[in-house]
Amino acid sequence: MLISSRVEEVVVTLVDEHYDKAIARLAMEGIFHIDSPPSGFKGSIDREHVRALSLASEYTSKLESFFKALGLEPETVEGVTIQVSRWVDGFNKVVEEYKDLHEEYERGISRLLQIETQLSELQALKAVLSQVRHIDVDVRAAMDATRLSFTVGFVDAEAEERLEGYAKKYNVVIAFERIDEEKGLVAVAGDYPSVRSVVSQLTRYKWSPLSIPANLPGSPAKAFEAVSGEIQRLMGEADNIRSRLSRSEMISQLKEYYTKVLAFREIFKFLVNTVRTRTTRTFRGFVDVADRSRLERILKEATDGAFIMASLGVKRAAGKTPTKVRLPGPLRVFHNIVRMYGEPDPDEIVPTLFLAITLPLTFALMFPDAGHGLLVLLFGLLYVMPRNRDWGTIIAILGASSVISGLLAGEVFGPLVSKAIGIHKFWESLGFETPPLAPPTLASELYPPGPERVELSVTLLYKSISIALWIGGFMLTLGALLGVVDAFLKGDKMGAILIKAPKLLFFAAVTSPFLVYFDIGMSGAVLRNALLEGNLENPVAAFLYYGAIAGLLWLFIGNIIEAVMHKESPLAGLGHGFLEVYESVLMAVGNIPSFLRIMALSLAHASLMLGFTELYHIVAEGGAIGLLAGVLIYLLGNLLAAGLEGILAYAHSIRLHFYEWFSKFYSGTGVPFQPISLPGVRIVVS
Repeated sequence: MLISSRVEEVVVTLVDEHYDKAIARLAMEGIFHIDSPPSGFKGSIDREHVRALSLASEYTSKLESFFKALGLEPETVEGVTIQVSRWVDGFNKVVEEYKDLHEEYERGISRLLQIETQLSELQALKAVLSQVRHIDVDVRAAMDATRLSFTVGFVDAEAEERLEGYAKKYNVVIAFERIDEEKGLVAVAGDYPSVRSVVSQLTRYKWSPLSIPANLPGSPAKAFEAVSGEIQRLMGEADNIRSRLSRSEMISQLKEYYTKVLAFREIFKFLVNTVRTRTTRTFRGFVDVADRSRLERILKEATDGAFIMASLGVKRAAGKTPTKVRLPGPLRVFHNIVRMYGEPDPDEIVPTLFLAITLPLTFALMFPDAGHGLLVLLFGLLYVMPRNRDWGTIIAILGASSVISGLLAGEVFGPLVSKAIGIHKFWESLGFETPPLAPPTLASELYPPGPERVELSVTLLYKSISIALWIGGFMLTLGALLGVVDAFLKGDKMGAILIKAPKLLFFAAVTSPFLVYFDIGMSGAVLRNALLEGNLENPVAAFLYYGAIAGLLWLFIGNIIEAVMHKESPLAGLGHGFLEVYESVLMAVGNIPSFLRIMALSLAHASLMLGFTELYHIVAEGGAIGLLAGVLIYLLGNLLAAGLEGILAYAHSIRLHFYEWFSKFYSGTGVPFQPISLPGVRIVVS
């Protein structure tokens, strides 16, 4: 779980007549990661299979686009049987079998895309015409007149005061109608040169001509009605197409078709990575060490023992060994986030377990509101999960974590609802003066302006900062420790001792005040004593001072030693040492305060909801209508906060993990172990 599984590289040669049955079995078992053909083997690759792979990949992408156009995730089905004698013929047979279905979906989806384009254009035109739909005059007839030049367009409202001057100067007739505070409608009539001159002047006021397409009535009012009717017609046509293509029987056929095409694509991947001679086939790939005996058994059964399998060990000289990660179900979804950064190398720690804990924790502390967390939870379960199970689960977990932190902070849909349900009194009944994670803004709710409010605000602010910096110190030190472990796992013992270990000592030293005291006041005093006053009587201050210096000196000397050991110039090691020391100090100065974003986002959230609460109280004083308006404002504020702050909290949590934490130990340059697999498909080779 913390380290990837060991995979073994093997080369298999078998008799040609057994090849098809062997790869069918391997594909159905899903244990073999095929790689490029082995070098040095004489033979050829069947070009027919290369073309078939390209076509199967094209069909797969096309079918996936059909699903997505209907708002569905591509899905395979169980219990599909494919019978083949030749792979390419079998694929062609499947394509022919579903030809009518494919063409119907292609026509329907193509028409949907056309309709979407038309609707986009018509909606834009409707938005323009809606501003002049009260005009029921054929303006196009005037525009097309030969003896009089006439034009209509939109300008900024500030142009109104200049229009009378333009009319006198160019001897034209100008009419103006204000549409709103920022925009107006201008009509200009006169001889062609004069009208053109006026339009030239109006460009400084963002002149935009009113253009009605020739296929619409010249009257803006009638054109608006025609466009509105066409939009309704197109939307109805699109609904009918989606309804027809989404019928259960058609979707079932589409899934079955997709399953078969996907199966052939996987098989063709195997075929194009096989070297062929007149009597044998040879291929190379990787298998989990735990599945090696299973691989031998499959080959033996499929070939009646007519095969040779040579092991090249768990490493290979060129290229990359794929990484196979074994994770239990609840953690597997978080590996999607790790893969956003990169796949782990075979010999480095898989950070998924740690991220599955720290990501919800940092998100929850940035977004502590039980009500908003509940909205995020429901959004993940009801909207995202039916479309993408993994991301729906992640969002649901993040929402649940915010529910917990919100209860600990005494926040449920902001101060108004929190006070109504008595959550603060609940914590008081348990002996707490305030909720454990209460934001500094709580002081303004409990006390009027005065010393008590200031004192409580400062106390709660210090607590928020202390929590943020403790998490920062813990994650940075843990990251440095994992860097040491990774170096040993990769066999780089000297790198671990000379480079990674001193960094661990340095980060442990500079973060020790935050980790030991969990109090920003005490931590600040230790930092002042150690760095500014030279008072090292406190053990933590002494460790901070001497540990940081020792770590940097160790790192500097270690780079020189490493350069000499690698037969490089000592001057190169000297340069590397300066850069490493500078980078480490820069990371400490930049990364530790970066975790204050946890406190900052939490405080921003609480302040925003306090602002909406005050706005509610101000508006609600206006009688029944004011009360209704206040409730609507408060509801809108909650929805905006839940949506926008949820996105911000997620983005900043990811940043803390990717940039501040992963950079200490994780490379993410591995290749995922992707065995040829045909889930739910049975292949019969005749």
